[in-house]
Amino acid sequence: MLVGIKNRIKNNWVVLVILLLGSFLFISASPLYKGNPWGDTNAMLAIGQAWLDGRVPFRDIFEQRGPVFYVYYLVMNLFSTKGYIGLFIIETLNLIGIWYWEKKILQLLQVPNKLQKWLALILPFFLLSSFSFENGGSPEEFAFFWILWSFYYLLLFLKTGKLKNYQVFLIGFGAALVFWMKYSLVGAWFIFILVYLFIALKNRYWVEILVKVVSFLLGFLSVTLPLMVYYQLVKGVPALIKVYFVTNIGAYTQKWRNWFKTAFIFQAINKNFMAQPIVLVVLTVGVVIAIFYRKEKQAAILVVLTMIFSSFLSYWSLRQDSYMFLVSVGISGILLPLAIWDFIVQISVESKIRTKLVIAVAVIMTFAIPPMANKFIRYAIPVSSSQNFAAQDLGRYISKQSGKKASTIIYANMLSLGIERFTNVKYKYYFFETTNLNPQRFPQQRQSLNYLIEHQKADYVVWGLNWGNRPPIDLKNKAAVISQVSPIVTRHYKLVKVGTGMIPWIDPPFLTPANQNQYALFARK
Repeated sequence: MLVGIKNRIKNNWVVLVILLLGSFLFISASPLYKGNPWGDTNAMLAIGQAWLDGRVPFRDIFEQRGPVFYVYYLVMNLFSTKGYIGLFIIETLNLIGIWYWEKKILQLLQVPNKLQKWLALILPFFLLSSFSFENGGSPEEFAFFWILWSFYYLLLFLKTGKLKNYQVFLIGFGAALVFWMKYSLVGAWFIFILVYLFIALKNRYWVEILVKVVSFLLGFLSVTLPLMVYYQLVKGVPALIKVYFVTNIGAYTQKWRNWFKTAFIFQAINKNFMAQPIVLVVLTVGVVIAIFYRKEKQAAILVVLTMIFSSFLSYWSLRQDSYMFLVSVGISGILLPLAIWDFIVQISVESKIRTKLVIAVAVIMTFAIPPMANKFIRYAIPVSSSQNFAAQDLGRYISKQSGKKASTIIYANMLSLGIERFTNVKYKYYFFETTNLNPQRFPQQRQSLNYLIEHQKADYVVWGLNWGNRPPIDLKNKAAVISQVSPIVTRHYKLVKVGTGMIPWIDPPFLTPANQNQYALFARK
């Protein structure tokens, strides 16, 4: 096995170097940049750090994503609880994995062997080029690897008519990982199962269907059972069920009757394409070429169905943020390398010229397209820059005041800013930030945070001054700063420092220039 891995690295080392270099340049968690400013990602890093410190997600600290996703972030914190190197390593490995499975898909689609590794580069960097990638670190980013993994095995079944039991087990394994990462991302597996059952039932493979169902369930249970055993041992099963399912469905998702409205379903797809029309172009070109030139109708139909159903189910969570469509972006790009190869075939008959064109296109899409298309990459702050990075500035201030002593922080009206990546923080309370859950449906979050602030439980409170798209204010004007903050905070805490950060703001279908996000740090009086 080790010899096989060594040979693969030897045969693909140039492409792997390109992937690594691209990761360094275009992932904001890279050592080349000050850090990842995305609140969602910093919140997940905080959960992973708290888990490493002994606080069990759901039981001891609140966040609403799945336990497998927290395992990713636990591993990241094993590399380091400071900075973003762990996130960078896992994101890079994920991109390499996406490249690997796309390479295998291109092999099934009969792209010449020597060109598969180059054309497969296009998909991971197409993903990075989408502003749905944002700053990186979303569950959609990591789930796409497992979707592509399962997509390959189903396409293998469509091409050969055979699917081994261990392969179905692996499909179930991938489905379980994503289900326990973010269950609204399992739409792809509904299509995979329906397509398989349609063909198997058509051919009356009765016994085989039963065996494959058992294999899939065993794969699913291989993830679910250890997870449940762990949470049973730590007495966390009720909290897991309550938060991950009951709270999410009750306080985060749209009502079911709205989800089934025809207009609402089309709104989901329309929002995806209006936000990033390039996805529609890529999907259309890839599907048209696959069907009418390549005669790859099965692959094209599978891509379309998977993308549509994934969009439906992702949109069910009904936060209309662009990152929700990252899976759809990735699925639409599966056939893009195939379309590019067929175009190159049309313009050149000489093998050497074709090879050079493929390499040129792959390199250009790797290094030129991401910073042009994704403004989050363009506004990442290099470590050599004098530009402010709010989390770092506020974290250094706390370290200066507290020394080596661990402090407690509450993000009173916002998600985690990531201050804990730059100073010692201890997680003592169930709620440490304000998540996006509907406060009317989930009032206990606000009530708990207000209690902690009123009783001065935390050492520091962070307040987002223009959180919620409010215009920036003059940070030198202390009165103006205080006027933006809840009296609950100002009665018990004193203003000690302000910070700023530049993050692009997305309001599809328009991508606006970067906004100045402003924050105020308050210390206990």
